[in-house]
Amino acid sequence: MASHSATPIRLSRIATTLALLAFATVGLLAGVLTHALTSRQSPGAPGSGPVISGSPPALSATVTPTSADVTATSTTGNQQSGFTLGITLSQRTVTAGETFTVTVVATANGAPVNGLSCTLRAPTDGPPGLLPTWPPAATTDANGQAIWTITVPSVAPGTYGVEVDAIGAHHYEFHRYASIQVS
Repeated sequence: MASHSATPIRLSRIATTLALLAFATVGLLAGVLTHALTSRQSPGAPGSGPVISGSPPALSATVTPTSADVTATSTTGNQQSGFTLGITLSQRTVTAGETFTVTVVATANGAPVNGLSCTLRAPTDGPPGLLPTWPPAATTDANGQAIWTITVPSVAPGTYGVEVDAIGAHHYEFHRYASIQVS
């Protein structure tokens, strides 16, 4: 009798295990699908990034505008607004008290985008922000550039981020960050 009752229990455990694995797989696939669908912007929908509202942060004594020219190294684009956005840091490794330049370049079909409002901030997803206080928004010039010179604050050595956020046509919001190493 022991052999007859052990078989249904083993089959029941196997069936239960298979059912739990199937549910877990379906749940994971649903999460991946939901993430993929919510990451894309549909025409006419607001941007998927956070919306900036209110007044810009106060100007820190360590941040001043400049006209330095730096080539963009990181870009992202969206056909619905018609422009690409790039951010470049003049240095990737810095120390406290040192200055570096953040250059944002906006282009559409290879031509500069003039008049695009750009904001620097801590990355929404990535390393912690470098600055305790971020500079006010800047508008791209005739060359499609917005440029800031930043003095590195006294922070612990490590990797930090600087993110640019730009709001384009139809209220789409684009952001891109770059990492900087503080030693």
